[in-house]
Parts: sequence; C-alpha cells; structure tokens
Amino acid sequence: MRSSVVSINDADPDGPIGSGVIVRGGGEDDGIVATALHVVRDVPRAELQIGFPVPPSEQVRGALTMIGATLVETDERNDLALLRMEHNAFLAQGVPHPSGGTYPATVAKLEAERPEDGEDVMISGFPMGYRYVLNSAGIIACSWGDHGIDHFLEGREQGFIAAGPLDRYLVDISVNQGNSGGPCYRVGDQRVLGICEALQLIEAEFGDRGSDADCDAAVAVDDSQRSVLQKADITFVVPAKYVVALLEAV
Repeated sequence: MRSSVVSINDADPDGPIGSGVIVRGGGEDDGIVATALHVVRDVPRAELQIGFPVPPSEQVRGALTMIGATLVETDERNDLALLRMEHNAFLAQGVPHPSGGTYPATVAKLEAERPEDGEDVMISGFPMGYRYVLNSAGIIACSWGDHGIDHFLEGREQGFIAAGPLDRYLVDISVNQGNSGGPCYRVGDQRVLGICEALQLIEAEFGDRGSDADCDAAVAVDDSQRSVLQKADITFVVPAKYVVALLEAV
C-alpha cells in the first residue's frame, strides 16, 4: 500500500495537512487521488499539492516529492474529494528519487463490498504533519454504522447538518489529525475498504483529588478543568463504494 498513499499539502510543503490514496491511473487519464473533502475544502486552487513519500532509508527519511493537483469532484454528504494530478508521469514512469533512479507510485484496489465485523485492517497516512507514512492497525468494529458525526470532523463548517444518518464503518483504530483522507485497507489483500474521515472524541471528567498533604502529586482542580475531550479510539471510515460512485463522474 505504501506506493499508493500520498500526502495532501497546501502552500507549506513541509507540513502535510491530510492524507490521500491513488485510486485511478494509466492510459490517457491523469492520476486520480481520493481524500476527505474537509481536508482540501479551504485550500486555494494554486496551493493544492500531493506528496509522494520517498522510501525511507539510512540516507533519506521524511522526504516528499511534490506535484500539483486540481480538485475535480466532490461528494459533500460523504465528505469525499477527488484530485487530479497535474500529470501522470509518476504513475507511468515512476517517481524521481532524490539520489537518482525512480521509485513506484501505484493505484490502490478499491473494495466496494461491505467487510465483516472483526476483519483486520490498517489505516496509513500523515498524521500531525509528519512527512513520512504512519501505519495504524486494528479491526472493523462495526461495518453497519449510521452515526451522525458532524461534530467529530476536523474543519467541519459551523452549522453544517447532514440529512439523516450517515453510512460509515466504525474502526477500532486510534488516528490523529492529518490521517483524514488516508486509506483504510484490509490487511490480508490490501484492498481499500474506505477513506478515513474522523475520530470520535468523548468527554472525560476528573474527580476532585483534594489537597492531601501526603501525596506530592495532589492537585486541586477548579470547575473549568474538571473535564477534557479525549480520543475514544473509534475512527469513522467512508465506505469505498462511495469513492467508486464518485469516480464514475470523472
């Protein structure tokens, strides 16, 4: 999967803002990348870029080879976007390696069929601005999710309300900001089951620990500090069938 995972960047090539996966290429078509719409919604057209991670080695780590991209199709309800690379030479001839030669960029295979609960899956991407691929593993927690997830999305516009429940896979994997748009794929055959969309947050409350003089770690907590948001380690994934449907429009 590594050769089909790309970063999504804006004017700052040193800090990916999200992740993507190559879903079409070859022939006369330019390469097409799928990502989450909220990742690219506010990126100016002239600043949108895709990054191909250079295979890591002792000499090269965290390097990206950048290429321009254009937003060509969107699916607002399913938070999906398709980007067209400015050329498909990287898919046809390989990506130039900084030390010479090339390395491959490949098209991922999409799996439109719904997975079984408990299947082993992974999510790959560029969380927290890292310039190299991070991989997280887990299972399909529920393949029949119908959650309203608007308030879990990174960068979701204020006031946006989806019409009715959303069809999502719930995955027992911990992700971070920047994983959005990356592929969730089956471990066994690396077929992409969907696109990482959002993580779920829950409110955790702290009890009043008082001022026990025998405990050096005791801290008094005021009312404004009694609860924080923390990750629930449940990730929402947009099923690949919606990517397949959107590709038909390109």
